[in-house]
Formats: sequence, structure tokens, C-alpha cells
Amino acid sequence: MVSRVQKSQDDDEKSSLLLGVNASDNTPILVPLKVFEEHAHLIGDSGSGKTSLGISLILSQMARFAETSVVVIDLKG
Repeated sequence: MVSRVQKSQDDDEKSSLLLGVNASDNTPILVPLKVFEEHAHLIGDSGSGKTSLGISLILSQMARFAETSVVVIDLKG
């Protein structure tokens, strides 16, 4: 599904990150990259999947945009 969003003909979709799908109708949950231009926080309990389901998904998609920078701070590790 990430590939489909990245190859979309819709400019809004193409400049967004896929964060998941709606469980009720399987539609993509897209967040415009512009939302991440300031600060973003991914918060959850230990073992809740922040790294595997959140950070890695976001980072892999952000890597395709030329003008992005990311700082990841792991306060526990």
C-alpha cells in the first residue's frame, strides 16, 4: 500500500505518509508530510510497537523525500 501511495497521481497523496489503514473499510490513513515539518512525537508504553510499527514505517517513507531530516531520541535506550 505504501508503494501505491508513493506512485499516486494525486499530489496530496504523493506528498503524504501512510500511517495505517482504517480497520472498518481498509481505507488508507494518510498524514501530509507538512505535519512533520515541525515536531512529531510517537508515545506509547514499552513494547507497544512504537519502533517496529511507527518509527520504522515513518522513516522508511520519509527517506524518499529530498528535503527531510529526522532526529530520533530513545530516552530509555
